[in-house]
Parts: sequence; C-alpha cells; structure tokens
Amino acid sequence: MGQLISEIWAGLRDAGLAEVMLYLPDNSASRCHWDDTALIGDVRVALLADQDRQIVRILPVDSCVGIGIASPKGTDPSGYKRVVFNKLTGAVDEPVRAPEEAPAPPPVAPPPPPPPPEPVPVTKVDPLTSRWGTALKTPAAPARYGGSSFGGR
Repeated sequence: MGQLISEIWAGLRDAGLAEVMLYLPDNSASRCHWDDTALIGDVRVALLADQDRQIVRILPVDSCVGIGIASPKGTDPSGYKRVVFNKLTGAVDEPVRAPEEAPAPPPVAPPPPPPPPEPVPVTKVDPLTSRWGTALKTPAAPARYGGSSFGGR
C-alpha cells in the first residue's frame, strides 16, 4: 500500500498519460511529468520546480496525498473524464453510436406514365363568331355612334 501513487502513475504513463498533477502533503499541487522523476534506491522521487522559493523540490512520490490529470486548456474536465477513461481501459476514443441497421433495399420505381392522348383534330372556327358564340359586327352592320363603320365617310 506504500507505493500506491507510484503504481497509479506507472499505469497512467503506460496508458499515455505521463504528465500528472501531484497533490502534495502541504495542500498544494504541482504538475509533473514521469520523465521528471528518479528512482533513488527503492523510492521514486519527483523533481518539482518551486518558483516561490527558487528551488527544486525532491519529494517522494508516495508521500503525495493524491494524483490527478489536468485537462487541456479550454477543455471541460467533465468531458475529459471520458478521454482519460478510454485511455486507461484501452477503448477507442470515439462517441458511442447506435448500431447500424442493414441498408434497406432501394425503393421500387413507379411504372412509367401512360403515353399522351392522341391530339384532338382542330376544327376551324367561324371568323365571324366570337369565342362565346355570338355574331361579330360585319362591315355591313351600322356603326355604334352613327355613320359607317369604315371611318365615317
């Protein structure tokens, strides 16, 4: 049980998540990459840059109170959990999709339309009849306002 954080971190490293957040005993946290650790005897230590004190802290990894994975900037940690989970379990990082159904056969084409009807023979219309069937004025008919219908002469 003493090397729990080291074992968790080794599993994360094998899954491709070598950079983690180490939660330190003084209630602070520090980002650390697996390559920034060393094995001194049987103890894995993390080399942490302390900007405030201008020192490199050498801290036994198993003295940390926790370990975490920082989500990339602009990524919601809630959604990033699925990425971490998939890396740890070896699952493919794709959204879950509903199973696809077998493709339906193409629809049957409707029958072609019937051929157009034979043209109706056109009968000649009497030029002296309107389209409503009434007689048109003829040159012999008197003009409406008197005089002849050919210019009034």
